[in-house]
Amino acid sequence: MAGALLTRFGIRVWAQAVFPDSFAIVEKFPVAYQTIPANALEERLCRRAVKVGSLEGQGTRTVYAWEQAPGCVDLAHEGDNGFMEVHRDTTHPKVVFEKPFCWVQPAKDETGTARFEALVCYYLCVKSNTAFILYWGVGIFEEHFLGACRDVSEQVTREAREKGAADRCVRLS
Repeated sequence: MAGALLTRFGIRVWAQAVFPDSFAIVEKFPVAYQTIPANALEERLCRRAVKVGSLEGQGTRTVYAWEQAPGCVDLAHEGDNGFMEVHRDTTHPKVVFEKPFCWVQPAKDETGTARFEALVCYYLCVKSNTAFILYWGVGIFEEHFLGACRDVSEQVTREAREKGAADRCVRLS
């Protein structure tokens, strides 16, 4: 893909040509979306966000991710005061990521974080059905989105294989 403007269609065409099997799994994965009101963020604009997990030990505290600025994904949960409490990192407060986001290991290292951001940007692009501009480079997005799709695909395959093996187990009495 050339240029810095990405569309849902452009990403699909590229991904289906380069890594069709891995992309097919990511493309069909159900994710939940939420519109976060501007007043909850103390901003002028609402944000379209992707549900990515919950706070550890507080399953009812949903954690959302959105693109705060081009190339900058923020995480937050709703605080007691009704405002979103933005996280400075994924370790404090501890986030329990749900599928497929946990499979790119966003808290592990910079690569995991970049893959997580690419996956979030992709899902936001799909939901909004609009283009988004990458200031961190199309090549970087391609690299990390490809890696994220492979991580998700490998984990889905691994879980299916383990489930198949568990279904074939014979119980001895």
